[in-house]
Amino acid sequence: MGDDTWRFNLFVDLLFDDGSHLSATADGLEVNEESEQQQTFGLN
Repeated sequence: MGDDTWRFNLFVDLLFDDGSHLSATADGLEVNEESEQQQTFGLN
């Protein structure tokens, strides 16, 4: 395995058939081999 590190921002926009809408955003995320494998984000 290498020493990879991924740095990124996240925007998720969910639009449902019933017209409802949920979104989430997170800036400055970082994932590497020492990071936890799961992260949780709230939806608005």
